[in-house]
Amino acid sequence: RHITMPLLQRTSSFTIILTVINYLQVFTYQQVMLAGGPDDSTRTMSLYIYDIGIGTVTPLLSQAMGAAVVLLVVILVVTLLQLRLARVEWDY
Repeated sequence: RHITMPLLQRTSSFTIILTVINYLQVFTYQQVMLAGGPDDSTRTMSLYIYDIGIGTVTPLLSQAMGAAVVLLVVILVVTLLQLRLARVEWDY
């Protein structure tokens, strides 16, 4: 326990960061099964970007690009916050 857990700290921190990024970018399940759901209750940011950028009759690419930049900033802030809270020492 005293050897394995400290060695797994870097790997688990990396896995948690990638999992959170993946959850913020979820698109396929909502698009295929729900398409935003009743009253847009299951609409994610990625589905919103798709709907206004590609899914409408008159695509609003500038709004889709703005929403994509907002999603990028949110992912960047969450990742930096996780890195700050994890404080993993990368020396061997």
